[in-house]
Amino acid sequence: MSLRIALAQVDPVVGDFAANFSALKAKVERAAQVGANVVVTPVGALSGEPLGDLAARSAFRHAWDEAIAQVQELVDAAQVMVVLHDGTEPRWILPHGWYAPGEVVLLDGLAALERCEPREGAAFYVVCGREQATLDSPSRHRAVVTQAAGRLGATVAFANLAGATDDVVFAGGSLLVSPSGEVRARAPFFAPWLVCEGECVGPDLAGASQAEIGYLTICAGLDAYTSKNGIKRAILGLSGGIDSALVAVMAADVLGGRNVVGVSMPSEYSSRHSREDAKLTADVNRLDYRVVPIGLMVGAYAAALPLTGISAQNIQARVRGAILMGISNEEGGLVLATGNRTEVAVGYSTMYGDTCGGYAPLGDAPKTLVWEMSRWRNEQAEAAGETPPIPESSITKPPSAELAPDQQDSDSLPPYSRLDPLVADALENQLTREELAQKHDPAEVDQVLRLIQRSEWKRRQYAPAPRLHERGFQVGREVPITSRWLEQI
Repeated sequence: MSLRIALAQVDPVVGDFAANFSALKAKVERAAQVGANVVVTPVGALSGEPLGDLAARSAFRHAWDEAIAQVQELVDAAQVMVVLHDGTEPRWILPHGWYAPGEVVLLDGLAALERCEPREGAAFYVVCGREQATLDSPSRHRAVVTQAAGRLGATVAFANLAGATDDVVFAGGSLLVSPSGEVRARAPFFAPWLVCEGECVGPDLAGASQAEIGYLTICAGLDAYTSKNGIKRAILGLSGGIDSALVAVMAADVLGGRNVVGVSMPSEYSSRHSREDAKLTADVNRLDYRVVPIGLMVGAYAAALPLTGISAQNIQARVRGAILMGISNEEGGLVLATGNRTEVAVGYSTMYGDTCGGYAPLGDAPKTLVWEMSRWRNEQAEAAGETPPIPESSITKPPSAELAPDQQDSDSLPPYSRLDPLVADALENQLTREELAQKHDPAEVDQVLRLIQRSEWKRRQYAPAPRLHERGFQVGREVPITSRWLEQI
């Protein structure tokens, strides 16, 4: 039998077996209509991913088995073969009386593909994927599949999950690649789709900038988090700074501007230009814009509980957090935390203040990437003949929390141009203190290592953030809060 392969890239919801089966059924039936006789599905096509402890629950497993039985009925009716990953390994679901093609090798994920040795008689290597989106995943996934096809001397079919679950964003970008390296089919990134040989759908991100990939990944994560949890509105503090402006634009892109509540909460230290930038961001993106001055509330705190220094500054942030949560309680909607990965790493945030929120779009985006994504988004608007959604002054002005007179982030942190590479080397690249000191200023290394260690308890309480790196704070990195280990400094 000559094999014609279709890739069923799906975006399942964890545990929604009925809806997940329905989506898969539509793709299998469509594949049969266009002449495909093999449909490859990603890991978790019926169950969703990741499952955590749900996978061990007998009732969950029973529902999963019932969904697999439905796939068997579907296969018999459509007369196509389906490659399905049932939580342990890929397997064939075949029409009754059919036999699995001997020239096909089934593999679980790209890591298995990289390890795989050539097998005699194999013409196809079929990969069920659940590969996550990172800043380099489009080019990296393409390279892995293409190199494997050439090394194995066979066609590689890679079906990947799309969409997101909580902080995990799945890249999509399913591929069918010939032994010569020709891309014979490609599905879009992040979105569910069915592709057959000869179809390449959507923009190819393999050569895209990190700013573009990061922006699209975060929006895919926010879109999935809100839609899968039935959330239609978002609420955030709109300070006039770059972080809140970018989050507001992302939320408007996903939910529509009228469904995003941007709240300006000026204090006596809020600059005029910040208030103006906040309003401009709201106007351009058609947000539900509100102004709630916090002076009287902060004054009431100060009268009841006199505080000084950082303690007094933090009251401002906590009042703002209480206002946002109050609006959420009263009107409904998801509060978005606007902190970035760099701030989260070094603890440059106020607990129960600007950390308030149910989702943190920028929580795994370094500060320098925040600027890059903001410029990329403005460039896209200009290319489309639209007004740039982020004020230029929000991008160019020195970062500041504006909790004290003339305060700037650089008063207590190294410049972000030096801080971001240092944090990346310490957390993502796992360099030792000695190795860090060879690449970065030793005094800044010691300062940042202390800040990272002292801030672990904050990170444990931070909102879910769409992951852009292999080592996220909530998955991929496990460090105890209580520890006296600190490399010799």
